[in-house]
Amino acid sequence: MKYVELTLSGSYRETSSQVKGLSAANSTPVFQLDRFLERCDQIQHSSRIQRVVIVRDTGFSSRLPAGLEAIRRALVRLREAGKELVYYAEDYQFEDMFLASACRTRLIHPEGSISFLGISRNYLYFKKTLSKHSVSVEVFRREHYKSAADMFTEDHVNQFERQQTERFLQTALNRFTTAVSSDLLVTETEIEELMQGRFFTPDEGVDHGWITHVTDIVSYRDELQQQKDRKAKKKKLRGRIDRGRVKIPVLFLEGAIVDGTENKRGLITGQNISGQWFAGKIAEIRKSRAKALILRINSPGGSAAASEVIRAEVVRTAEKMPVIVSMGPVAASGGYWIASAANKIFAHKTTVTGSIGVVSLYFYIRDFLRKQGVTADVVKAGDFADFGSALRKLSARERNEIEQQIERTYQRFIRIVSDGRSIDPMRVREIAGGRVYSGEEALSHGLVDEIGDLADAIEHAKRCVDVTHAKSCFGPRVKRSFVERQLQGSRHAHSAFVSALQADGMATRFNPEMALQEILQTHGKVLALDLDLYQQLLDPQ
Repeated sequence: MKYVELTLSGSYRETSSQVKGLSAANSTPVFQLDRFLERCDQIQHSSRIQRVVIVRDTGFSSRLPAGLEAIRRALVRLREAGKELVYYAEDYQFEDMFLASACRTRLIHPEGSISFLGISRNYLYFKKTLSKHSVSVEVFRREHYKSAADMFTEDHVNQFERQQTERFLQTALNRFTTAVSSDLLVTETEIEELMQGRFFTPDEGVDHGWITHVTDIVSYRDELQQQKDRKAKKKKLRGRIDRGRVKIPVLFLEGAIVDGTENKRGLITGQNISGQWFAGKIAEIRKSRAKALILRINSPGGSAAASEVIRAEVVRTAEKMPVIVSMGPVAASGGYWIASAANKIFAHKTTVTGSIGVVSLYFYIRDFLRKQGVTADVVKAGDFADFGSALRKLSARERNEIEQQIERTYQRFIRIVSDGRSIDPMRVREIAGGRVYSGEEALSHGLVDEIGDLADAIEHAKRCVDVTHAKSCFGPRVKRSFVERQLQGSRHAHSAFVSALQADGMATRFNPEMALQEILQTHGKVLALDLDLYQQLLDPQ
């Protein structure tokens, strides 16, 4: 019997970095969904491979549940294709059990543990840090549930954010519980009781049926070798799945959406995707011989203008071919602005979507700079030539103009959703207000059409163009120099802000003094990238 190993390692991403330059080099290892799905497709269509061993590395993490859903659905497809699945982890958390329950054999290290602790989300707030350093923020929003700016203006979770987060976490917990209950033949009530906080040793895990064997991965590989099982050679990944002559490309939109023509990496926001750049990639497909287009969206939003540039190109493309959206872990705000123009929308049950609203932030840092010995002055032709500058506070007239702009953008958002989804505008207003929904909730409100993953979207596209096989190439691909390729995957230190955000609540790793020092050292870059983005932002949640 031949087998293959699939390793879950690094932070979850949907695709490779789409930012050119040395800044695109990963500071930590990453897990790429597109590569994982292609590998699973190869295995599924290989008659030589009968067993698949999934090894979850200790550094693997998916901060949003829909990422785990996408992985699990791929494993289920392998199981349905007759493959024997084996899952190994040194320790099992409930997220591991969600993935492992799709596998017939579940292995754990002899010194490992099994824990059922529920699901949580941690928040970091910088209000007091900014105040300490004389940095002030003004926020304009529509409406109460639009919580993107709270990290700078609050010191705790407000009632609106708490309400929608508790609702979402319960949806995710229900999804995990149902899947585990169904595959391991235990009642949901039993699992819910365990989620109050329960730990098992490996042997106890076997006794209760959570684990099938206690062993380390090296010993298990030796066992396979003794059984004359051979490890299959992996085929080269080519950036596509399925077969056929008809082309149905898949474009991944991953990251915050920004104005301009170049993708960049922000100190706070991570990968930023240019609206013009991505719209250009869609236009290339519209002008090609492709029969349909699939957009895989994993974006929290960004600039309204940039989102509209992409949406307008989606509308033009939909006039020539079916455009199907597959939502990833998050497709909210600007991400949903774009998705609403598609012919059909698929979402995972735990996709974060909706957030139909607008938020804009204006920073004032002049006092902060003065404390650092930096003075600022301006020469201008026109009273409002420096409108929005972080070096002066907004006037009453400017605040009024911003409020009007925010309201116009909000009403525009509502009309776009109403037209794209054929929902009465009054109904859109009722479900808008910046509210975030799970994919399951979005389905009930008519914001998405069907619960499904990327493979479901591809199958639907093939039905739309009446073919049984198609070539689905993943893109957009960014050409890299030799130096960039060598640095891809290397470990560089994160900026203080990125570390704080990615630590997901591990505040002990965040040094406010270092973060503010970095802002000062890269003052021009911050203003050009991150602060400008936040001033246009729809939602970075």
